[in-house]
Amino acid sequence: MLTGEMVRLFRICLGLKQSELAKEANVNQTLISKVELGERQISQELSKQLRTFFHLQGISDSDLLMINSTLKLARKNKKGMK
Repeated sequence: MLTGEMVRLFRICLGLKQSELAKEANVNQTLISKVELGERQISQELSKQLRTFFHLQGISDSDLLMINSTLKLARKNKKGMK
């Protein structure tokens, strides 16, 4: 599952602006912004477009799963520190 947090992380790692990623996914920059902020859910179609783009950039499904697990663990640890 692709999350807004993951989209932001991969976008930054690839050195892209929101507008550049939006162009690659054939959506507007506002949608990418809202997805990254968690204000909009990622539709199946957008998820497919983004995953295809990330795959073309060398980011595999295994990478997506690893990052998702790492982000979950980081959030859990952050909660435990409060």
